[in-house]
Amino acid sequence: MSADPSTTRTRTGPRRAICLVSGGMDSAVTLAEARALGFETHALSFDYGQRARLELEAAGRVARSLGACDHRIVKVDLSALGGSALTDDIDVPKGRAEAEISTGVPVTYVPARNSVFLSIALGWAETLGARDLFLGVNAIDYSGYPDCRPEFLTAFEALAEVATAAGAESGARFRVHAPLLELSKREIVLRAAELDVDLALTLSCYDPEEGLSCGACDACLLRLRGFREAGLSDPVGYADSGTRSGPGGPRPLQEPLPSGLVDLDAFARLLAIIDRLRAPDGCPWDLEQTVESMASSLVEEAFEAVEAIEEFAEGAPQTEDGGSEEGEANTIEELGDLLMVICLIAKIAKQDGRFDLAAIAQTVGDKLIRRHPHVFGDIEIDGSEVAIKNWEKIKQAERRTKKIDSSALAGVPVALPALQRADRVAAKSISAGFQWNDMAGAFAKLREEVEELSEVLADEEPDPERVESELGDVLLAGAFLGRYLKVDPESAAKRALRRYERRFRSMEEEVGGPLSEHGLDALIAAWQRAKLRTASVSEHKNEHT
Repeated sequence: MSADPSTTRTRTGPRRAICLVSGGMDSAVTLAEARALGFETHALSFDYGQRARLELEAAGRVARSLGACDHRIVKVDLSALGGSALTDDIDVPKGRAEAEISTGVPVTYVPARNSVFLSIALGWAETLGARDLFLGVNAIDYSGYPDCRPEFLTAFEALAEVATAAGAESGARFRVHAPLLELSKREIVLRAAELDVDLALTLSCYDPEEGLSCGACDACLLRLRGFREAGLSDPVGYADSGTRSGPGGPRPLQEPLPSGLVDLDAFARLLAIIDRLRAPDGCPWDLEQTVESMASSLVEEAFEAVEAIEEFAEGAPQTEDGGSEEGEANTIEELGDLLMVICLIAKIAKQDGRFDLAAIAQTVGDKLIRRHPHVFGDIEIDGSEVAIKNWEKIKQAERRTKKIDSSALAGVPVALPALQRADRVAAKSISAGFQWNDMAGAFAKLREEVEELSEVLADEEPDPERVESELGDVLLAGAFLGRYLKVDPESAAKRALRRYERRFRSMEEEVGGPLSEHGLDALIAAWQRAKLRTASVSEHKNEHT
């Protein structure tokens, strides 16, 4: 039995493998694993008298999607033997706790099923000259199913050596690969995203209803927990009342809004005002707007809100007695403008039949739940750095599931200010593992870039393009260093600019008249005095902050 198929020896011709495909998530990921390892895959499914006939359709979809060379369905009527809720008139257990699921052999166990299936797979392998069988069993399965346990798989490999012509005559060894053997359902979900497996094609349910998974049988509960802990949405539909299916898969039922979280009357009033502005006899400017035309307003209001927050955080503007009411009021006003633009965009989109504020709120709520499995699931973490790394891993998995840019650097808006974008890119690079061991490495890189710029400037006629390139590298290295120093480079640059402006204006006031009328030495001396004055004013303000 092999959990690592990469150890299989290479033979002449294509490496062929028989992959048991049930139509469920685990077998789909296993088929993808075999393909990723370079095997020529042959999918094998069974019509064994199962109640969930839809799983055979799912198996066909999975085999086609993952490029199996062929897909065969063999009829073996195990329902004639009975003894299982999957083949006999026995109720499928619903709503069981995981502790109960993992205790004892469940009634969904089909006697000798994997023994029969692997034996037939072994026969097809001999016909094709294959020596590798892939089975999608995992740690959760073998806790209750005898024919999913490592001991069984190892014993079957030994059986194959003496039960086949290839084994008896030439000593050929057959391998039963179980690449998911040590994985949890969460890890399987994430692995599916990495392998680009479309899990919307799968069906894991023991008792589907009208094409939808029941959401309450053992298979559904374990699958749903895996998605929840992975921070992703299951793309299949569920009929159970505990979930709501729809675009993006099942979503958790909404919890009651905590009291005091938001003044709903004030929010409803804002929405009513927006409605009035967009009414036929409302504001002409608002009526002319589209979702696309409001994009620039959104950016502008966002920057103004950021500026207000930063000024408020620094205690400016301040009153003489150190009060900060004006700064707080300005922050509230700018955030209100930003909220207004979002509500207006949602109203316009709703009138256009595209989306509405409820869709926006629902989507972001779902995303927050997916990306915080340590809050809404059973994952335990230690500190904010781990939370951020998990967040990035979940985002990357989401992107792979959606078949969009799956780079570790994806998701950083191009329109961000350069230093802020550099900081975001640095954070993603570090989260992906591309990082210096400590601050010293990042600082040395900055020195290196400064030296390279110095070398270019030393040329008799420096190339403007090289100068721009090297200066850009210096600025980028400085922004990356900020990540190691836990300093936001965008905020640091803004504060430095504000300090420069204050000192420059103070210098202007002291010297009076055009600066060009004063020599450089006089201006530098005035600049130094301005530094002292502005520093004293800043310290006075901080005492009252």
